[in-house]
Amino acid sequence: MKREVEISALTLDPNTNSPVVVLKDKSGPDSIPIWIGFVEASAIAMELEKVEVGRPLTHDLAKNILTELGARLASIEVSDLKDNTYFATLNLERAGESLAIDSRPSDAIALAVRFDAPIFIAESVFNASRKIQEDQKAAGGAQKAQTPGEGEEVGDKPVGALDPAAAKEGEEDAPAFSQFRNENREEWTEILEKLDPKKLSKQ
Repeated sequence: MKREVEISALTLDPNTNSPVVVLKDKSGPDSIPIWIGFVEASAIAMELEKVEVGRPLTHDLAKNILTELGARLASIEVSDLKDNTYFATLNLERAGESLAIDSRPSDAIALAVRFDAPIFIAESVFNASRKIQEDQKAAGGAQKAQTPGEGEEVGDKPVGALDPAAAKEGEEDAPAFSQFRNENREEWTEILEKLDPKKLSKQ
């Protein structure tokens, strides 16, 4: 069982300055926050704002490749939550065939807004995320709510405790990327801060 959701917020965690995308149930009050990287958050925001760039960025390129190969993104699904990490699936269609491709939620969402594809979350993910939030409330603040690597872009995570090894999971560790990320953090922050909330749910 799964529920269709929409992007209800794309903002910055005031404690860590890390981007957070909030996916809300279209037919109910439930929502799930996912901490993502600055580059992925910017890719989502730039498409929502229809920011024009001179050359295709990574997710634009991915869309162009799929389109040229005759494939389309039918939908995406945040399909699992394991070891404090969200997992997503790209549901592609090509020549009458259906393909399911593993993906990080942030990349999947960035593609979904480009294809105008629906976003779903598995019911089991809602349940698991709710349990994490309830456990933290029960801890009465004794358990610090941490985001990935205290502000590092390390993948797509819920609020929860992360050990140092997990904090590196999913992070692009190439020196060039690390330098690019640090030099452009202010630019990504400015894009997110200027994002019009009215445009968030148009996918």
